[in-house]
Amino acid sequence: MGTFAEQIKNIIDEKISLYEDLAKLIEDETKCLLKPDIESLWSFVRKKTDIVSHIEETREKILICMTENSIIHKMNSKSFNMTKIISISPDKIKKVLIKANIRLHSLKTDISARTFQNSEYVKEHLSIIDTLFSIIVDNREDKPYYGNKATGIKQQPANFIFKAKV
Repeated sequence: MGTFAEQIKNIIDEKISLYEDLAKLIEDETKCLLKPDIESLWSFVRKKTDIVSHIEETREKILICMTENSIIHKMNSKSFNMTKIISISPDKIKKVLIKANIRLHSLKTDISARTFQNSEYVKEHLSIIDTLFSIIVDNREDKPYYGNKATGIKQQPANFIFKAKV
């Protein structure tokens, strides 16, 4: 099966590969949001869910490998902490784990930023759609389009804000 160091390195490499796949998928999702292609977006959700599931499996594999090599960690996949894994690992593999952890941290930071960007993009576009529906639904002839100064018709302030944006 290989040495403990080889086993851990292989599992960590698998985990890094999964995070790289996730980063690429989120980048592709951004392109899809710009089109927008709703059907493809559902496909991205399924693919991301699968990758996250596999990432959790790699955590379990690391913990099992640690346990099989008599390294007490007191963690599960939910409380998994790579820094703690590094601290309790044998000295001969710490350098490899630290390097891998830096790469993982970089990938996670990139993924978080892209996910936030995608989320903001969706919120912005949903806000525009919401505003348009508010205007269409609330568009009665007795209300002015851009406030009540010219016509003297009383209007609620919230409606004025929605109409002022357009």
